[in-house]
Amino acid sequence: MHLRELAVDPSHQKQGIGTALVEKVVGGARQKGHAGVTLTTFRDVPFNAPFYARLDFEELPLREAGDVLRQVFHREVPRGIDPSRRVLMRKML
Repeated sequence: MHLRELAVDPSHQKQGIGTALVEKVVGGARQKGHAGVTLTTFRDVPFNAPFYARLDFEELPLREAGDVLRQVFHREVPRGIDPSRRVLMRKML
């Protein structure tokens, strides 16, 4: 399962909402028998990759990702952004 996007309004951050949303996705993936959950995010924004790492997501090097997941990664890189600023992450279930 791939988590495409997650956003919490700044006025509601630091209340556990983002964590609860991710846990809901992970629980749904587990219930459906998926092997894991993947996502892409910024590696250099303090509240992005580190947030997911605290939830047991790990970097998945592109060379280890399948063709479809590599395509998803490149499709999710915002226009004008250096792809090296992005990271593919995975949480195994």
